[in-house]
Amino acid sequence: ANGTFDFAFGQYGSFNGQFHTPRSVAYSPDGERIAVADSGNRRVHIFYSNGTTYPDFVWNATQGRGISHGQPFSVDYSPDGALIAMADPVPLSGHGGLVQVFHAKNGTLLFDFTMSVVYSVDYSPNNKWIAVSGHGGDIYPYVRVVSSNNGSYNITVGREGTYYRGSNNGEFFYYPSSIAYSADGTRIAAADFGNNRIQVFNATDGTFDFKFGELGTIDGQFNWPMSVSYSPLH
Repeated sequence: ANGTFDFAFGQYGSFNGQFHTPRSVAYSPDGERIAVADSGNRRVHIFYSNGTTYPDFVWNATQGRGISHGQPFSVDYSPDGALIAMADPVPLSGHGGLVQVFHAKNGTLLFDFTMSVVYSVDYSPNNKWIAVSGHGGDIYPYVRVVSSNNGSYNITVGREGTYYRGSNNGEFFYYPSSIAYSADGTRIAAADFGNNRIQVFNATDGTFDFKFGELGTIDGQFNWPMSVSYSPLH
């Protein structure tokens, strides 16, 4: 890969193959499909890797539990490609943020779980966990790791406090906008966009490891970083 343009797909609209505020994309592990969180159209849209519409799966707000506001912010494939997790931050029911897990081939809802407002999801490489980021009802930010089988709580990543503005190690300003497991599953990186930095944590116990970045425009500096991703193992 050398960064040269390859191809594009999509345009503004609500029909298949069109988007309204797409917020997140994820490749299937085999590289054959692309999932898009088409937030403004309240759906998750699946495509073949060449940009043509995948015929059997377009999730929309009429599916699932019926309590979803249907504005997905984040999608991720499970490492085996069998499942897709979706984060819906602002359901209408008042039950908190909603994470839904679907069968990747036909869109069947397998299970879901509620948390506080959720923004990002990422599967662990061993398929055991899902990392979820967001903020609580009293505006404290968090990254939590839950079971990929049922959403049950495992650990909190970083410092979970009662105030939403923190700049110490392990604290977040506003909320972590994106999270990602390292390819070996030992670390979790979080885009701490309010503090203009990336924080990295131990994925086993959630403790702070290191950070990098600061406000600015030169190499190594950020201005509200919104997404983070690790390269795969080679």
